[in-house]
Amino acid sequence: MLELPRLRWIPAPLFAAAGIAAALASGTLLIVLAVGAGYGAAYLVTMPDRSGRRISLSPLVTAAALLLADGDPALLLPAAGIGMPIGWWLLRTRGGSRHLDHVFPGDPASLVAAVLVYHACHGLLVGALGHTSTAHAATVGLAAAAWYLVAVAARSVASGRRRRIGARRLAWEALHDGPAYLALFSSGAMLGLAWGAIRWWAVPVALLPYGFAHVSLQRAAATRLTHQQTIRALGRIPEAGGQVSAGRAARTGELAAELARRAGMAPAEVERAEFAGFLHDVGRVVFGDPKVAAAGYDDADVAAWGAAIIQESPFLHRVAAVVADQHRPYRRPGEARTEGIPREAQVLKVAAAYDRAVHDRGLTPAESLEELYRGTAYEYDPALVGSLRLVLRQRGTLGS
Repeated sequence: MLELPRLRWIPAPLFAAAGIAAALASGTLLIVLAVGAGYGAAYLVTMPDRSGRRISLSPLVTAAALLLADGDPALLLPAAGIGMPIGWWLLRTRGGSRHLDHVFPGDPASLVAAVLVYHACHGLLVGALGHTSTAHAATVGLAAAAWYLVAVAARSVASGRRRRIGARRLAWEALHDGPAYLALFSSGAMLGLAWGAIRWWAVPVALLPYGFAHVSLQRAAATRLTHQQTIRALGRIPEAGGQVSAGRAARTGELAAELARRAGMAPAEVERAEFAGFLHDVGRVVFGDPKVAAAGYDDADVAAWGAAIIQESPFLHRVAAVVADQHRPYRRPGEARTEGIPREAQVLKVAAAYDRAVHDRGLTPAESLEELYRGTAYEYDPALVGSLRLVLRQRGTLGS
Protein backbone atom coordinates (compact mmCIF):
# COMPACT_ATOMS: atom_id res chain seq x y z
CA MET A 1 0.00 0.00 0.00
CA LEU A 2 1.38 3.40 -1.04
CA GLU A 3 1.87 6.02 1.62
CA LEU A 4 0.23 9.42 1.21
CA PRO A 5 3.49 11.31 0.51
CA ARG A 6 4.10 9.00 -2.46
CA LEU A 7 0.50 9.28 -3.64
CA ARG A 8 0.97 13.05 -3.89
CA TRP A 9 3.20 12.48 -6.90
CA ILE A 10 0.38 10.83 -8.88
CA PRO A 11 -2.05 13.77 -9.40
CA ALA A 12 0.61 16.41 -10.16
CA PRO A 13 1.27 15.60 -13.86
CA LEU A 14 -2.40 14.80 -14.38
CA PHE A 15 -3.31 18.14 -12.83
CA ALA A 16 -0.93 19.98 -15.19
CA ALA A 17 -2.12 18.08 -18.28
CA ALA A 18 -5.75 18.80 -17.42
CA GLY A 19 -4.94 22.51 -17.03
CA ILE A 20 -3.31 22.73 -20.45
CA ALA A 21 -6.16 20.81 -22.11
CA ALA A 22 -8.78 23.07 -20.50
CA ALA A 23 -6.91 26.22 -21.56
CA LEU A 24 -6.68 25.01 -25.16
CA ALA A 25 -10.36 24.11 -25.21
CA SER A 26 -11.43 27.53 -23.91
CA GLY A 27 -9.11 29.51 -26.19
CA THR A 28 -7.52 31.37 -23.28
CA LEU A 29 -4.15 29.68 -23.32
CA LEU A 30 -2.04 32.86 -23.06
CA ILE A 31 -4.01 34.27 -20.13
CA VAL A 32 -4.04 30.90 -18.38
CA LEU A 33 -0.30 30.54 -18.88
CA ALA A 34 0.28 34.02 -17.43
CA VAL A 35 -1.75 33.28 -14.30
CA GLY A 36 -0.17 29.82 -14.14
CA ALA A 37 3.26 31.46 -14.16
CA GLY A 38 2.09 33.49 -11.17
CA TYR A 39 1.17 30.31 -9.34
CA GLY A 40 4.51 28.73 -10.22
CA ALA A 41 6.44 31.77 -9.01
CA ALA A 42 4.40 31.78 -5.80
CA TYR A 43 6.48 28.85 -4.56
CA LEU A 44 9.83 30.53 -5.16
CA VAL A 45 9.29 33.31 -2.59
CA THR A 46 7.46 31.86 0.40
CA MET A 47 6.01 33.39 3.55
CA PRO A 48 7.36 32.17 6.90
CA ASP A 49 4.68 30.92 9.26
CA ARG A 50 4.61 31.07 13.04
CA SER A 51 6.18 27.63 13.45
CA GLY A 52 9.11 28.42 11.15
CA ARG A 53 7.83 26.45 8.16
CA ARG A 54 6.91 28.10 4.86
CA ILE A 55 3.65 28.99 3.09
CA SER A 56 3.45 29.53 -0.65
CA LEU A 57 2.14 32.81 -2.04
CA SER A 58 -0.73 30.96 -3.76
CA PRO A 59 -3.33 32.72 -1.55
CA LEU A 60 -2.04 36.09 -2.78
CA VAL A 61 -2.26 35.03 -6.44
CA THR A 62 -5.71 33.53 -5.86
CA ALA A 63 -7.15 36.65 -4.20
CA ALA A 64 -5.93 38.87 -7.03
CA ALA A 65 -7.13 36.46 -9.73
CA LEU A 66 -10.56 36.08 -8.12
CA LEU A 67 -11.10 39.84 -8.39
CA LEU A 68 -9.50 40.36 -11.78
CA ALA A 69 -11.22 37.38 -13.42
CA ASP A 70 -14.42 37.64 -11.37
CA GLY A 71 -13.79 34.15 -10.00
CA ASP A 72 -13.95 32.51 -13.43
CA PRO A 73 -13.19 28.81 -12.80
CA ALA A 74 -12.42 28.32 -16.52
CA LEU A 75 -9.44 30.59 -15.97
CA LEU A 76 -8.40 29.92 -12.38
CA LEU A 77 -8.52 26.14 -12.30
CA PRO A 78 -6.55 25.52 -15.53
CA ALA A 79 -4.00 28.16 -14.46
CA ALA A 80 -3.55 26.45 -11.11
CA GLY A 81 -3.43 23.09 -12.87
CA ILE A 82 -0.41 24.29 -14.82
CA GLY A 83 1.34 26.46 -12.22
CA MET A 84 0.89 24.53 -8.97
CA PRO A 85 2.63 21.30 -10.08
CA ILE A 86 5.52 23.35 -11.48
CA GLY A 87 5.74 25.29 -8.23
CA TRP A 88 5.59 22.06 -6.25
CA TRP A 89 8.49 20.66 -8.26
CA LEU A 90 10.47 23.87 -7.71
CA LEU A 91 9.77 23.74 -4.00
CA ARG A 92 10.87 20.12 -3.76
CA THR A 93 14.05 20.87 -5.70
CA ARG A 94 14.96 23.80 -3.45
CA GLY A 95 13.79 22.66 -0.03
CA GLY A 96 13.29 18.91 0.03
CA SER A 97 10.22 16.86 0.85
CA ARG A 98 9.66 18.42 4.27
CA HIS A 99 8.22 21.52 2.57
CA LEU A 100 5.66 19.57 0.56
CA ASP A 101 3.22 18.11 3.04
CA HIS A 102 1.00 21.19 3.15
CA VAL A 103 1.18 21.92 -0.60
CA PHE A 104 -0.43 18.83 -2.13
CA PRO A 105 -3.29 18.16 -1.79
CA GLY A 106 -3.72 21.30 0.34
CA ASP A 107 -3.35 24.10 -2.23
CA PRO A 108 -5.49 22.55 -5.02
CA ALA A 109 -8.24 21.62 -2.56
CA SER A 110 -8.10 25.10 -0.99
CA LEU A 111 -8.39 26.74 -4.41
CA VAL A 112 -11.46 24.69 -5.31
CA ALA A 113 -13.07 25.62 -1.99
CA ALA A 114 -12.26 29.31 -2.51
CA VAL A 115 -13.76 29.34 -6.01
CA LEU A 116 -16.93 27.56 -4.85
CA VAL A 117 -17.42 29.94 -1.93
CA TYR A 118 -16.69 32.96 -4.12
CA HIS A 119 -19.45 32.03 -6.56
CA ALA A 120 -21.86 31.04 -3.80
CA CYS A 121 -21.49 34.41 -2.05
CA HIS A 122 -20.86 36.74 -4.98
CA GLY A 123 -24.44 37.00 -6.17
CA LEU A 124 -25.79 37.56 -2.67
CA LEU A 125 -23.33 40.31 -1.76
CA VAL A 126 -23.49 42.09 -5.12
CA GLY A 127 -27.28 41.95 -4.94
CA ALA A 128 -27.21 43.51 -1.49
CA LEU A 129 -24.37 46.01 -1.93
CA GLY A 130 -24.20 46.50 -5.69
CA HIS A 131 -21.05 46.26 -7.80
CA THR A 132 -18.92 47.98 -5.23
CA SER A 133 -15.41 47.40 -3.95
CA THR A 134 -16.95 46.46 -0.59
CA ALA A 135 -19.01 43.66 -2.13
CA HIS A 136 -16.05 42.28 -4.06
CA ALA A 137 -13.69 42.53 -1.08
CA ALA A 138 -16.21 40.82 1.22
CA THR A 139 -16.65 38.02 -1.30
CA VAL A 140 -12.88 37.53 -1.50
CA GLY A 141 -12.75 37.56 2.30
CA LEU A 142 -15.20 34.67 2.53
CA ALA A 143 -13.31 32.80 -0.18
CA ALA A 144 -10.09 33.41 1.77
CA ALA A 145 -11.67 31.94 4.91
CA ALA A 146 -12.61 28.83 2.92
CA TRP A 147 -9.04 28.51 1.61
CA TYR A 148 -7.64 28.88 5.12
CA LEU A 149 -9.90 26.26 6.72
CA VAL A 150 -9.26 23.71 3.98
CA ALA A 151 -5.50 24.36 4.26
CA VAL A 152 -5.70 23.70 8.01
CA ALA A 153 -7.57 20.43 7.44
CA ALA A 154 -5.16 19.35 4.69
CA ARG A 155 -2.10 19.95 6.85
CA SER A 156 -3.54 17.98 9.76
CA VAL A 157 -4.48 15.02 7.54
CA ALA A 158 -1.84 14.91 4.80
CA SER A 159 1.32 16.06 6.57
CA GLY A 160 4.24 13.68 6.72
CA ARG A 161 4.66 14.74 10.39
CA ARG A 162 1.22 13.41 11.33
CA ARG A 163 2.49 10.14 12.77
CA ARG A 164 5.14 11.86 14.85
CA ILE A 165 3.24 14.74 16.42
CA GLY A 166 -0.41 14.01 15.68
CA ALA A 167 -3.16 15.62 13.62
CA ARG A 168 -4.36 17.79 16.49
CA ARG A 169 -0.97 19.46 16.94
CA LEU A 170 -0.67 20.00 13.19
CA ALA A 171 -4.11 21.61 13.03
CA TRP A 172 -3.22 23.84 15.98
CA GLU A 173 0.00 24.95 14.25
CA ALA A 174 -1.90 25.70 11.06
CA LEU A 175 -4.57 27.70 12.91
CA HIS A 176 -1.82 29.83 14.43
CA ASP A 177 -0.67 30.70 10.90
CA GLY A 178 -3.71 32.96 10.45
CA PRO A 179 -1.64 36.20 10.36
CA ALA A 180 0.41 34.89 7.44
CA TYR A 181 -2.69 33.93 5.45
CA LEU A 182 -4.35 37.24 6.31
CA ALA A 183 -1.34 39.19 4.99
CA LEU A 184 -1.29 37.17 1.77
CA PHE A 185 -4.99 37.50 1.02
CA SER A 186 -5.02 41.20 1.95
CA SER A 187 -2.14 41.92 -0.42
CA GLY A 188 -3.80 39.92 -3.20
CA ALA A 189 -7.14 41.67 -2.67
CA MET A 190 -5.41 45.06 -2.72
CA LEU A 191 -3.77 44.16 -6.02
CA GLY A 192 -7.06 43.03 -7.55
CA LEU A 193 -8.99 46.09 -6.36
CA ALA A 194 -6.32 48.64 -7.35
CA TRP A 195 -5.48 47.18 -10.76
CA GLY A 196 -8.31 48.90 -12.59
CA ALA A 197 -7.30 52.33 -11.29
CA ILE A 198 -3.49 52.34 -11.31
CA ARG A 199 -2.56 49.26 -13.36
CA TRP A 200 1.04 48.12 -12.81
CA TRP A 201 1.52 50.49 -9.90
CA ALA A 202 -0.89 48.21 -8.05
CA VAL A 203 1.87 45.56 -7.81
CA PRO A 204 4.31 47.51 -5.58
CA VAL A 205 1.41 49.04 -3.64
CA ALA A 206 0.03 45.56 -2.87
CA LEU A 207 3.43 44.04 -2.13
CA LEU A 208 4.34 46.70 0.42
CA PRO A 209 2.10 45.36 3.23
CA TYR A 210 3.14 41.84 2.26
CA GLY A 211 6.78 42.84 2.70
CA PHE A 212 6.17 44.24 6.18
CA ALA A 213 4.27 41.09 7.19
CA HIS A 214 6.99 38.87 5.73
CA VAL A 215 9.72 40.59 7.75
CA SER A 216 7.62 40.52 10.94
CA LEU A 217 6.82 36.82 10.64
CA GLN A 218 10.42 36.02 9.76
CA ARG A 219 11.56 37.74 12.94
CA ALA A 220 8.86 36.00 14.99
CA ALA A 221 9.99 32.60 13.68
CA ALA A 222 13.63 33.47 14.39
CA THR A 223 12.72 34.58 17.92
CA ARG A 224 10.85 31.36 18.55
CA LEU A 225 13.79 29.32 17.30
CA THR A 226 16.13 31.30 19.54
CA HIS A 227 13.92 30.59 22.57
CA GLN A 228 13.99 26.87 21.82
CA GLN A 229 17.75 26.83 21.34
CA THR A 230 18.26 28.79 24.56
CA ILE A 231 16.08 26.37 26.51
CA ARG A 232 17.99 23.39 25.14
CA ALA A 233 21.33 25.02 25.95
CA LEU A 234 20.26 25.90 29.49
CA GLY A 235 19.06 22.35 30.06
CA ARG A 236 22.51 20.97 29.21
CA ILE A 237 24.30 22.93 31.94
CA PRO A 238 23.87 20.19 34.61
CA GLU A 239 25.20 17.68 32.06
CA ALA A 240 28.28 19.80 31.43
CA GLY A 241 28.87 19.93 35.18
CA GLY A 242 28.62 16.15 35.49
CA GLN A 243 25.56 16.28 37.76
CA VAL A 244 23.41 14.17 35.40
CA SER A 245 24.07 11.77 32.54
CA ALA A 246 24.83 13.16 29.09
CA GLY A 247 21.77 13.74 26.91
CA ARG A 248 19.38 13.63 29.86
CA ALA A 249 17.66 16.96 29.11
CA ALA A 250 17.00 16.20 25.44
CA ARG A 251 15.76 12.66 26.13
CA THR A 252 13.42 13.75 28.89
CA GLY A 253 12.07 16.72 26.93
CA GLU A 254 11.36 14.66 23.83
CA LEU A 255 9.76 11.84 25.80
CA ALA A 256 7.63 14.29 27.81
CA ALA A 257 6.35 15.83 24.58
CA GLU A 258 5.49 12.41 23.14
CA LEU A 259 3.73 11.40 26.35
CA ALA A 260 1.72 14.61 26.45
CA ARG A 261 0.63 14.20 22.83
CA ARG A 262 -0.29 10.56 23.40
CA ALA A 263 -2.33 11.59 26.45
CA GLY A 264 -4.35 13.99 24.29
CA MET A 265 -3.12 17.19 25.91
CA ALA A 266 -3.49 20.57 24.21
CA PRO A 267 -0.56 21.77 22.05
CA ALA A 268 0.31 24.52 24.55
CA GLU A 269 0.49 21.92 27.34
CA VAL A 270 2.64 19.67 25.14
CA GLU A 271 5.07 22.53 24.61
CA ARG A 272 5.24 23.30 28.34
CA ALA A 273 5.87 19.63 29.13
CA GLU A 274 8.65 19.54 26.53
CA PHE A 275 10.33 22.71 27.80
CA ALA A 276 10.01 21.53 31.41
CA GLY A 277 11.65 18.26 30.38
CA PHE A 278 14.63 20.14 28.99
CA LEU A 279 14.93 22.25 32.14
CA HIS A 280 13.82 19.94 34.95
CA ASP A 281 17.36 19.33 36.27
CA VAL A 282 18.64 22.89 35.98
CA GLY A 283 18.33 23.38 39.75
CA ARG A 284 21.27 21.01 40.19
CA VAL A 285 23.65 23.77 39.15
CA VAL A 286 23.65 24.94 42.79
CA PHE A 287 25.63 21.81 43.66
CA GLY A 288 28.68 23.68 42.43
CA ASP A 289 28.62 25.30 45.87
CA PRO A 290 30.13 22.76 48.32
CA LYS A 291 28.10 24.23 51.19
CA VAL A 292 24.83 23.45 49.40
CA ALA A 293 25.88 19.91 48.60
CA ALA A 294 27.03 19.31 52.16
CA ALA A 295 23.82 20.66 53.70
CA GLY A 296 21.70 17.91 52.19
CA TYR A 297 18.79 18.18 49.80
CA ASP A 298 15.85 16.26 48.39
CA ASP A 299 13.84 16.27 45.14
CA ALA A 300 11.66 19.12 46.39
CA ASP A 301 14.74 21.29 46.87
CA VAL A 302 16.03 20.54 43.36
CA ALA A 303 12.62 21.36 41.89
CA ALA A 304 12.38 24.62 43.84
CA TRP A 305 15.87 25.73 42.86
CA GLY A 306 15.18 24.96 39.22
CA ALA A 307 11.86 26.82 39.25
CA ALA A 308 13.52 29.85 40.87
CA ILE A 309 16.06 29.99 38.04
CA ILE A 310 13.54 29.43 35.24
CA GLN A 311 10.94 31.94 36.40
CA GLU A 312 13.44 34.77 35.94
CA SER A 313 12.27 34.64 32.32
CA PRO A 314 8.64 35.82 31.93
CA PHE A 315 8.37 33.65 28.81
CA LEU A 316 8.96 30.55 30.96
CA HIS A 317 6.82 31.46 33.97
CA ARG A 318 4.34 28.62 33.45
CA VAL A 319 7.17 26.19 32.68
CA ALA A 320 8.69 27.11 36.05
CA ALA A 321 5.42 26.08 37.75
CA VAL A 322 5.65 22.68 36.06
CA VAL A 323 9.27 22.19 37.17
CA ALA A 324 8.37 23.26 40.74
CA ASP A 325 5.73 20.50 41.01
CA GLN A 326 7.62 17.69 39.27
CA HIS A 327 8.44 15.93 42.55
CA ARG A 328 4.88 15.79 43.89
CA PRO A 329 3.15 12.38 43.88
CA TYR A 330 0.14 11.61 41.73
CA ARG A 331 -1.93 11.05 44.86
CA ARG A 332 -1.57 10.72 48.62
CA PRO A 333 -3.18 8.06 50.84
CA GLY A 334 -6.91 8.63 51.10
CA GLU A 335 -7.08 10.93 48.04
CA ALA A 336 -8.22 10.29 44.48
CA ARG A 337 -5.38 12.47 43.21
CA THR A 338 -3.32 15.36 44.50
CA GLU A 339 -5.05 18.63 43.70
CA GLY A 340 -3.34 21.62 42.13
CA ILE A 341 -0.62 19.77 40.23
CA PRO A 342 -0.31 20.74 36.55
CA ARG A 343 -0.92 17.81 34.26
CA GLU A 344 2.39 18.63 32.58
CA ALA A 345 4.19 18.07 35.89
CA GLN A 346 2.82 14.53 36.10
CA VAL A 347 3.99 13.93 32.51
CA LEU A 348 7.44 15.23 33.44
CA LYS A 349 7.55 13.01 36.54
CA VAL A 350 6.91 9.87 34.47
CA ALA A 351 9.35 10.84 31.69
CA ALA A 352 12.15 11.75 34.10
CA ALA A 353 11.67 8.60 36.19
CA TYR A 354 11.85 6.40 33.10
CA ASP A 355 15.03 8.09 31.85
CA ARG A 356 16.72 7.74 35.26
CA ALA A 357 15.82 4.05 35.43
CA VAL A 358 17.22 3.29 31.97
CA HIS A 359 20.28 5.56 31.79
CA ASP A 360 21.32 5.96 35.43
CA ARG A 361 20.40 2.59 36.91
CA GLY A 362 20.92 0.44 33.82
CA LEU A 363 17.46 -1.16 33.75
CA THR A 364 15.99 -2.37 30.48
CA PRO A 365 12.99 -0.44 29.05
CA ALA A 366 10.67 -3.28 30.07
CA GLU A 367 12.07 -3.36 33.61
CA SER A 368 11.83 0.42 33.88
CA LEU A 369 8.23 0.41 32.71
CA GLU A 370 7.36 -2.34 35.16
CA GLU A 371 8.87 -0.32 37.99
CA LEU A 372 6.74 2.67 37.04
CA TYR A 373 3.65 0.47 36.98
CA ARG A 374 4.44 -0.59 40.54
CA GLY A 375 4.51 3.08 41.49
CA THR A 376 1.07 3.90 40.08
CA ALA A 377 -0.55 3.41 43.47
CA TYR A 378 0.77 6.78 44.62
CA GLU A 379 3.70 8.23 42.67
CA TYR A 380 2.71 8.10 39.00
CA ASP A 381 -0.49 8.73 37.08
CA PRO A 382 -1.62 5.29 35.83
CA ALA A 383 -2.98 6.75 32.59
CA LEU A 384 0.35 8.39 31.81
CA VAL A 385 2.28 5.20 32.51
CA GLY A 386 -0.08 3.50 30.08
CA SER A 387 0.69 6.24 27.55
CA LEU A 388 4.39 5.62 28.13
CA ARG A 389 3.91 1.97 27.22
CA LEU A 390 2.26 2.98 23.92
CA VAL A 391 5.02 5.46 23.15
CA LEU A 392 7.72 2.84 23.78
CA ARG A 393 5.91 0.38 21.55
CA GLN A 394 5.63 3.00 18.83
CA ARG A 395 9.37 3.60 19.11
CA GLY A 396 9.96 -0.14 18.83
CA THR A 397 11.61 -0.25 22.24
CA LEU A 398 9.28 -2.84 23.74
CA GLY A 399 8.36 -4.77 20.63
CA SER A 400 4.81 -5.79 19.86
